[in-house]
Amino acid sequence: MYEKLLFPVKIGLRTIKNKIVAAPNPSFLCDDDGNLTPKFFNYYKEMADKSAGILIIEGAAISKEGRGWHNQCVVSDSLNFLGISELVVKMRKQDCLPMIQLYHGGINAISGAHNKLYGPSKITHKKITGDITELTETDIDTIVNQYKKAAGLAWNAGFSGVEINAAEGTLLHQFLSPITNKRTDLFAFGYDNGILILRKVISAVKEAVSEMVICVKLSMRDLIPGGAGLKNCIEIAKELKAMGISLFHVTEGLKIGDTACLHPYLRNNINPSPFADDALVFKAETKCQVILSTGMRNPEIAEKVLNKDCCDFISLSRSLNCEPEWIDMAITNQPIEFYKKCKRCMLCQAASKGCILRR
Repeated sequence: MYEKLLFPVKIGLRTIKNKIVAAPNPSFLCDDDGNLTPKFFNYYKEMADKSAGILIIEGAAISKEGRGWHNQCVVSDSLNFLGISELVVKMRKQDCLPMIQLYHGGINAISGAHNKLYGPSKITHKKITGDITELTETDIDTIVNQYKKAAGLAWNAGFSGVEINAAEGTLLHQFLSPITNKRTDLFAFGYDNGILILRKVISAVKEAVSEMVICVKLSMRDLIPGGAGLKNCIEIAKELKAMGISLFHVTEGLKIGDTACLHPYLRNNINPSPFADDALVFKAETKCQVILSTGMRNPEIAEKVLNKDCCDFISLSRSLNCEPEWIDMAITNQPIEFYKKCKRCMLCQAASKGCILRR
């Protein structure tokens, strides 16, 4: 039996029924304008039935300009969020903590009018086809207010928490990497690892809804030569901890280009839980609660990682598409053999009835 994995744990005053976080890949189930569709609701209602302690709704763009992929959820006004409260009620009935991830693609966003993109600084990259414009301080203030508004909308819809995505090549991650942040002002990477915009976003979210659980998703390493490393990430986390943030969702890799695809490093890495060693150091240094992503192919791996004190929660994404009964099988102590067949596709079939290999 998986005692660590299935044992309750607290986040602040909230008791989470187990240490499993369902954090699905992009589902591509919204319409072209980012509005929620019946297919989106059905997918997440099924996800709510999977007995996870926490369910984080996939990256919701804080503006149409911030979308990182087509058919991505947009949470910029109440019209885009009609009906989400019903889904949150469903999540609560399953004794699941409902959270939603807030997202801005920056230079990885879908190109807007005249192929324009906005990022920390004007750079050129072979995977970026748009013309990048450096954000002004006024632009940054606008984006910060968009995060604030999105958090308020999420709270009004019934969500208990938000995850601020500052990893996976998002705009906030771009400020935290010397690869994409070439600025020379106070938002530069050279000033406290480029953390100023993230501090502003967190302050704005806390001002909007002080009672919310706030999780920050960070990349522990960029995995690109000349990129930021584990030391930078730990320094950032310590700064955010001083602001009251004590829950971090950690992963690795700076994605540039198609953010919906698996990072090239992971396509060639078949090791179970490849980021566990870095997470162990991160957790020991920061003394914060940690959600660990990637490689939880079966409950045995998850239990081993938890026993090593690498993290406090394990995050399942493509695992729940490959094996929809992953959590129930862990609860009933059944072996999970299917994951041996997983090819770690570039695009996990989130919107399908499980992985296409199971059909």
